[in-house]
This record gives sequence, C-alpha cells and structure tokens, in this order.
Amino acid sequence: MFLEEQTCLGALPVSKPVCAEQVQLRVDKYSTISYRTNRYSVPDQLVGQFVDVNVLSQGLEVYCQHNRVATHRRSFEKHQWVVDIEHYLSTFKQKPGALPGSLALVNNVYLKDLYPQHFYGQARGFIDLLVYCRTSKVEGEKLEESVKRLLACGNGKLTVEKLMAILGNRENPDRQPAEDTICVMAKQQLSELTGLMHQIN
Repeated sequence: MFLEEQTCLGALPVSKPVCAEQVQLRVDKYSTISYRTNRYSVPDQLVGQFVDVNVLSQGLEVYCQHNRVATHRRSFEKHQWVVDIEHYLSTFKQKPGALPGSLALVNNVYLKDLYPQHFYGQARGFIDLLVYCRTSKVEGEKLEESVKRLLACGNGKLTVEKLMAILGNRENPDRQPAEDTICVMAKQQLSELTGLMHQIN
C-alpha cells in the first residue's frame, strides 16, 4: 500500500517551512512597524514602505523584497519601543544633534553610557564611529574591548580616531598579531627623535 501511495507523494520543499505568523506591515514616519501595541525599528530608508514580518515565538524577522533587514527579540509587554540604533544612522548623519536625546541611544545599554562619558558634544564623530562599526561588521563586544584597551593605556583622551585605528587592525596569519597603529606611529616618532638627537650630539 505504501508503494502505491509513494507515486502520489509530492517532492520535499526546497527550503524549510517557516513556523511563524506572517504579516505585512507598513513602516511609519518613526521608521518602526507596529505589532500588538509594540513598535520595532527598521532601517530608516524604508519609511513609508510595506515589509513582510515573520512573527516567531521569541522574535520578529523583517524582510523587504525577500532580504532580511531587521531582527528583534519579541516584547510581550504593552506599548514598548524596541529599537536598534543602527537603523537610524542615516538620519543621525543628516541631523547629528538628534543623537544625544534619542530613544535609539537610550535603549542601547552600552552606548548610552559611552557617549556622555567620552564623546559628549562630539555627536558627528560618534556617529562616524558607529557607521564604521556597521560597515566593518564590528560587534559591540569588540568595540567595548577596544575602549577598555585604550583606557587601560592611559595615554590621554579617548578619541574616534584612536578607536578606529585599533578596530581597523587585522591579524596576519603568517606572523605575530599586528601591532596597533598607534604603537607603530609612536615607535616611528621615537626613532625619528633618536635620529635627531644623534645629529645634535
């Protein structure tokens, strides 16, 4: 009987079936979608567009033209704003003054303390740092580790340039880990000073 039934069975699906509620929602002027009284952010260039949302048991996946543009942990509270600061970087680039009091900054546990402590009044530079982290795929843990590393050196004020220099280093597989750009420049300056001292003597 099973052999007879096999001739009637369809082929397996190419991809795994999605076990989720699927809804289509419109992105509002705040660059968020609303689902069950809560708002979830999406990239700010999608304002006014419709997006497809897979609502999973613990999260939301947002798609635009079959490309995933956002993921969020689902909130089961009421009237909450679940936002990712990366979704607003284009807006902040145009209006850097909006960063300090923004909900996007306040909702980020690490950045809300990093900005006022080390970059207050330098919104444009701080935004450039966040854009750099996004384009270079630098995770929050890597940024935090680099900040601690610079502060431990005790070599002055924490700056965007110093952070980008450390974050931009890549390990060479054939050699020992590459030196920080700051260390290389410092050694070069010391070498030049040593040369000048020898000339004077």
